[in-house]
Amino acid sequence: MIGVDSNVLIYAHRADTQEHDDALGALSGLISDGKAWGIPWPCVNEFLAVVTRPKYFKEPTPMSIALTQVSLWAAVQTCELLNYTKGHLTTLAMILAQTKWVGQKIHDAGIASICLDNQVDELWSADDSFADVQGLKVFNPLRP
Repeated sequence: MIGVDSNVLIYAHRADTQEHDDALGALSGLISDGKAWGIPWPCVNEFLAVVTRPKYFKEPTPMSIALTQVSLWAAVQTCELLNYTKGHLTTLAMILAQTKWVGQKIHDAGIASICLDNQVDELWSADDSFADVQGLKVFNPLRP
């Protein structure tokens, strides 16, 4: 299964981002290939928070459209919204011990933990810091 980080989703959704064409192409290709993929719930929340925020976009996405976008992704037969598991705290603690992340990086550690606990084979992200997580293969679909 491929996990998709919020930054890829944001770029795929927002045509006014420089990375839009690459992100949309990668996500569309993933969907058309029929591969299993998933979105960790914290990435859903972050997607909604970012695309609707006036601080980031001159014309932010209306919440109804942002929620519809998430619903459309979730409706794809090969997509799963990835949840916390009973072992989340153990996996999170392991990641934090490995990476020494603190502060805002705890959010990323939580995403990595959800991916590992849900048997994500590869996380698609434009955030290079996920490479610090042992056992989590990371791919940046925005790089040629």
